[in-house]
Amino acid sequence: MALKFIAAMASLVLSAGAALAQGTQKVQLADCTGSGCTCSVTNLTLTEVAAALPIEIPDGAEDMMLVRAPNGTMGWSTMAPADLDVLYGGQGNCPLQLFEDIVPRDGSWHITDVVTDTSQCPMVALTGMGGLESATTSVNWGGRFHPERLFPETRGMVRWSQTGHLSWRGVVVDEQVEGAFARVTFTARLISPTLIRGESRFAFNMHGIGGMNAATLAAGGGCLTVTSYVARWRG
Repeated sequence: MALKFIAAMASLVLSAGAALAQGTQKVQLADCTGSGCTCSVTNLTLTEVAAALPIEIPDGAEDMMLVRAPNGTMGWSTMAPADLDVLYGGQGNCPLQLFEDIVPRDGSWHITDVVTDTSQCPMVALTGMGGLESATTSVNWGGRFHPERLFPETRGMVRWSQTGHLSWRGVVVDEQVEGAFARVTFTARLISPTLIRGESRFAFNMHGIGGMNAATLAAGGGCLTVTSYVARWRG
């Protein structure tokens, strides 16, 4: 009986260890164009991918590649990196880069998939404000990722601070007085040499400020819009 109990406990520990490893294992990404793929070990776990992307995590995903097709769709594949490279027009050479070594590619970057959520902004006059629009810009990264190079028009306006090895947060406005506040912020995360994701947030609450228009206060006196975006390298 004692031996059976020990064996059962050992099996439980091993299963827990495997689950823990799966939760912390970094996702491998193949970012593909019409002329091949760039393959990397991202700094995202399966849990983080599930939270960041609107795609299901299949059984066995820890042994798969996350693939971004040339049309931008995301999916999972059991194919080897070299085979994926051939499938998308490459020469069968797609070495995995560690995320610490990821450097964004110089050239043309297009900001797209700009979607603004205004569900928490009852003030109709502000509906649609996100502070971000689709745009294309030429970027020379200088060998390292910094979002200011992607948004050159904000240079000197945004106070950027690094929140991770490949992620940044920028503050445009952060003011508070008499319980009211106004805040405009950006985030940017380098996912692969050809993909950046982030969001901008515009938030304020005017409660506590004397002399405010009654209709404005009746509408809630506050607003939050969240604009998500994707920036992709175009060559």
